[in-house]
Amino acid sequence: MKLLDGKVAIVTGGGRGVGRAEALSLAAHGARVVVNATSGSADEVANEIVDQGGEAIAVRASVADYDDAGRLVDAALRHFGRLDILVNNAGTSLQKLLHEIEPAEWQALMAINLNGHFFTTQHAAKPMMAQRSGRIINTCAGSWRNPTGNLAYGVSKAGIVTFTWGVAWELRGYGITCNAIAPFGKTQLTERSAQAYERLIEAGVVPAGKNAHLADFPGPEFAAPIVTYLASDRAADITGLVIRTGGGKLSVYTHPEERNLILKPVVEGAWTMEELIERVPSDLLRGVTPWWSEDTY
Repeated sequence: MKLLDGKVAIVTGGGRGVGRAEALSLAAHGARVVVNATSGSADEVANEIVDQGGEAIAVRASVADYDDAGRLVDAALRHFGRLDILVNNAGTSLQKLLHEIEPAEWQALMAINLNGHFFTTQHAAKPMMAQRSGRIINTCAGSWRNPTGNLAYGVSKAGIVTFTWGVAWELRGYGITCNAIAPFGKTQLTERSAQAYERLIEAGVVPAGKNAHLADFPGPEFAAPIVTYLASDRAADITGLVIRTGGGKLSVYTHPEERNLILKPVVEGAWTMEELIERVPSDLLRGVTPWWSEDTY
């Protein structure tokens, strides 16, 4: 079953890892693919798609540069005549503790992970809005809700979650959907993560042995099928979701909600310290559950 015949897709960061798996999966289902990376790996994946009977071109560009992001969209329109699917996968990591992060490192990471999503999406949204159809799939990570020892990366991915919800809301009237995946799979990034966890364990940030799960990650190809599904017409009514995927796992994160509501009538005035001391600890505040208490990733 080919779900994407006639569709045109862009995959950023498509030269390796999850991005490569996504590009290959989209092409296998009939999409013509613009493979993006900053290196020759984009050419390798595009050639691999062509060798398998598909259509693809490679565009070397940095999504952290607004004009480069525009060139990606222009390439799709120029070579294939349209743009139906944007997969924002390009990203980088920075596994340092709060007191170790240099301002330039923080800004560089945000430029790729967060600005890169915004730049490509803004360029791609315009032709999609004109044709009143499109699929945008963003890439966050489990670190968006559990950034322990991975603060800058987690913040950037949390921003992508909010960005996804906002884009889904704004573009819902144009036949455009926007969802995000939080994939896991054995890639160069997880290999770096395994090394970084040793430092976190030594610093007492995470318990010993909690880096072992990274070695058990399956390949990135397990994360790609849901992207192909979300890119298809079958997912026309699915928007604003953040999906955890990898291996045999598929789950949906809930949208943040208020909890443990307690009310005081406004006419009685603001909360007093005595009321807060008496009521808040028992009625409202409950600590967050550390991510390492979970049995599954």
